[in-house]
Amino acid sequence: MRSNKEKIEKEYIMETLKISNDVFCGNIDCFKNLIDIYNFCGNSKNNILDLSEIKEVNPFNMLVIALALKECKNKFGNIECYIPNNENTDKYMQYMGFYETCDAPVRDVAKGNRRQGRYICITKISLESQGSIESDYDMIEQEAKKLAEMIQFDKELGEYVKYCFFEMIRNVYEHADTNDVYVCAQYWPNHNLIEIAIADKGCGIQKAMSKRYKDLPEDVLMKYAMTPGLSALSNHAYLEKDDYYKNSGYGLYMTKELALAYEGSFIICSGNYARRYYCYQYSLVEKEHKTKFNGTAIAIRFSTDKTPNFRSVLEKIKNKAESKSKSIKGAIKKASKSSGGDYGKVKNAE
Repeated sequence: MRSNKEKIEKEYIMETLKISNDVFCGNIDCFKNLIDIYNFCGNSKNNILDLSEIKEVNPFNMLVIALALKECKNKFGNIECYIPNNENTDKYMQYMGFYETCDAPVRDVAKGNRRQGRYICITKISLESQGSIESDYDMIEQEAKKLAEMIQFDKELGEYVKYCFFEMIRNVYEHADTNDVYVCAQYWPNHNLIEIAIADKGCGIQKAMSKRYKDLPEDVLMKYAMTPGLSALSNHAYLEKDDYYKNSGYGLYMTKELALAYEGSFIICSGNYARRYYCYQYSLVEKEHKTKFNGTAIAIRFSTDKTPNFRSVLEKIKNKAESKSKSIKGAIKKASKSSGGDYGKVKNAE
């Protein structure tokens, strides 16, 4: 029979999960790591999450891993993030706010600020009500504009980036049942490449979509969310039929198609699944991955070499989406004015 001392010592044995650098070689490589983090933290009483090997990563990786670590620390307790010393921390990740976001004990955190440049460090945006729906959407438009202006582009790319931020932040506001959205971005001029990451710790796609489609499995609901006209269930459903911001369920599809049009890729991650879309030899590739993320996270990556007329591209995608929706039972047949190409026209006219 074990003594009380042995019982106490066993109870306080610390277990360690080392997050190795090889899982940060690409955005899809973090999906298994998210599963490992949640399983590890949920099954042990005293945990150490060893971050000593993590080096420079993509915005999406940084954002989802940091938010997962933060959630596990808050939910399970008795969890420590280990970094050997300040000299061995990754300076880029420190500057981008990774350690600060996941509450890792880094001294003298030199997080970047919201200035113009080639990055957006991990930034939390509050979606607290401004007093009316119209004021709320105006606030979202202003946030999208500020974020787009932080990464310096020409007019066409700037307009596209602003659209992405607006639609994704709006998606959180309307569906996620949370007041906070996190953004992060990086522009690599030498590679003519940009990646935008947006995440929330809200209810997730399964719960949001289940309000309209009951008893369907999570993977099916993920596909529905990416289909034009099927996710049109808004917490602002009482808006007038032709209201500028009336939810139509086109935002995710439009943003995904835009990423592909700009020779990029699109990732959506929520609950136990992630879906990645990209083109290979002029054909669409759509892949599903198992993962674990309580909330919703999106990665939009595209080439800055591709600078077509944004309005023209958006109009073609809207027409394609509306044509596609005609053969889908229960789908809204017309994109909202904001999602479908009128975004910013009201503001620009003032």
